Amino acid sequence: MILFIIVESDNMKRTKVVLANGIDNKKVKVIDANDIRKTLVIRSFRGGIVVIILSVVFLLFFLIVFVFNKDEVFLEYNNVGIKNIEVIKFDEGVGKVDISIIPSKEQSFCSVVKEEVSVEKLEFQKMVDGKCTVSIPLEKHFVYFKNKNDVISLGLVVNDYVVKLDMEDKYYLTLNNEKKLYNQLVVVGEPKVSFININDVVLVKEDTFTTKNLGTTTMQAIYNNEVIGETKIVVTDVIVPVPKEFDDSREYLGCEVFTSDEAALLDEILAYRIEEAGYGTRAGAVAAARFLTLEFPYKISYRWESGRLNNTGRHYVDGEGRYYHKGLYLDSSKYDDIEASLFGPAMWGCKMISYEDDPPHFKPGVKYPNGLDCSGFVTWSLYNGGFDVGDRGAGELESDGQLTDLGELKKINTTLINSGQIKVGDLFNFFGHIAILIGEDEDNYYVAESLNNYKGVVIKTYSKKKIMNTFKYVVLMDDVYLEDGNLTDMWY
Repeated sequence: MILFIIVESDNMKRTKVVLANGIDNKKVKVIDANDIRKTLVIRSFRGGIVVIILSVVFLLFFLIVFVFNKDEVFLEYNNVGIKNIEVIKFDEGVGKVDISIIPSKEQSFCSVVKEEVSVEKLEFQKMVDGKCTVSIPLEKHFVYFKNKNDVISLGLVVNDYVVKLDMEDKYYLTLNNEKKLYNQLVVVGEPKVSFININDVVLVKEDTFTTKNLGTTTMQAIYNNEVIGETKIVVTDVIVPVPKEFDDSREYLGCEVFTSDEAALLDEILAYRIEEAGYGTRAGAVAAARFLTLEFPYKISYRWESGRLNNTGRHYVDGEGRYYHKGLYLDSSKYDDIEASLFGPAMWGCKMISYEDDPPHFKPGVKYPNGLDCSGFVTWSLYNGGFDVGDRGAGELESDGQLTDLGELKKINTTLINSGQIKVGDLFNFFGHIAILIGEDEDNYYVAESLNNYKGVVIKTYSKKKIMNTFKYVVLMDDVYLEDGNLTDMWY
């Protein structure tokens, strides 16, 4: 074995011996009080005589140190560890991560390599702000540090750190709902990540949680005694679990069913669902329609419009059969947004007089619950999804003030259906009626619409082979939406 030993002497009163960890150098450097530097090169040779000579030299050296110098002898090692590893950037496509390795005590230089090597092969870089910053693949590496005295450390393992933890910002869930704690976890090695919550709203087990009680909790991901991720979980009964099929048996919304706080929470959930999908995208408009038909616990009644905001209807009216505002019309505080009333104001589910004569569904002068007509539902979905298209109707022809004038109006036929041009978020139309497509599979279209004969906002399933029996036109909305957002063909 060959050692690299540095001796510093101060008039032989105090001696300091410096041992460089991990150095495989065949030199011994001696420095005396007069700063006369001599280098003794020791080479390994075979034979007993070499061993004897080396032994005598080292024996004499230590006798001089300990006999003639009674002061304390210090051994300096570069005994440094890794205090922390900070992830700066992760390039998922390339599979590399930028990290900063922070040593346990001050160092001047560092070198990061894939495997342990002799120090002669190390290429050192100057550390900045006490950090060793490198870009490396997602695998174990070794780091060597060099301090201000040029003493090199042993190779330290760079492993067991969290590269990426993708958690939802929020969850709005019903009881007995199971969810994964994270969408994605990228690590090097096997770092110990723990998850804690502040109360008993959810039960945590391994990488999932289950909602157990109504309320709100904050879930934290902990690594190396630091919070690396956090999510808010709201468990509520103001929404229902999203079904695979529309529940036509759910009750109609009554008057003042929700408290002001519950109404505000529903608005909050609606806005979050739209943001998740992409506000101002095709998916955003679809998310609004899906929320009202699938997660909202009641059916919204069909209501003949009393008029429109743009005064193209029978009267200049706001919020009666149409609600052209953000959120749900569930609290009297929304009356402040209403610009003009005829029989109202009345929030959804609350009754007011109708002038429509449409037996057996409506009789003039009789009170019916406020809700949405067909174009009222579609314009509400578009507006909340991020598209200010105006208070439009459901005419068949491309003309101002009609939803059919928004995009590209095409007659539905087998060729068009098979072309793949029709996408979730497009509008289906026949004269006097408009609907929005919110789901599609190989055989069927799932259409959200407010129907007079169904008396409310529903989802109906139409076979692709027979859709022409009901709808005459489709409005292709590519020029309106411009972006798809986080669009899915189905809601589950």
